[in-house]
Amino acid sequence: MGIIIRQSIITTIVLYLGAVLGYVNVLYFFPKFMTVSEIGIVRSMQDMAALFVPLAQLGLNQSLLKFYPKLNPLDGNKGGFLGLMLLLTAGGLLLFFIIYYAAEGYILSYFSTNAVEFIPYIPWVLAITALLLLFNILTAYAQTQLRVVATTVIKDIVFRFFTALLLVGYFMR
Repeated sequence: MGIIIRQSIITTIVLYLGAVLGYVNVLYFFPKFMTVSEIGIVRSMQDMAALFVPLAQLGLNQSLLKFYPKLNPLDGNKGGFLGLMLLLTAGGLLLFFIIYYAAEGYILSYFSTNAVEFIPYIPWVLAITALLLLFNILTAYAQTQLRVVATTVIKDIVFRFFTALLLVGYFMR
């Protein structure tokens, strides 16, 4: 069996397992362990972080996907390119934090009129943004290494599994 066919079959199985795990999280764990207000806050945190990531990313994951194959494999500089991308990612995150803190008054004033209970969770949104940014860069790097199944497992299984663990841990507190 060819590599592409094998990877596509495994990826399909992983996607279905991830969908089942996502359904269990959303339909069972979220309503069982959290109130409607808490579910809304968690979803808002995820959505806000997902909106912030492209701003902090500065298009670096697409740059990694575009320019990595052009490197000469005999040079041995491919690891250095990942280091450069991680350094630029840290710079983009720092730039994003500076812009965010410059506009923080405006953002907080918006939430103070529409969603006061969300304001204490905004620092967590920034932490989630940093983690998602790192995840996106490392996923792009794994794609350049032709590790399609690994990125799918991490994105669709590991994240949802840890979400379930966090919900159970939240309930047990």
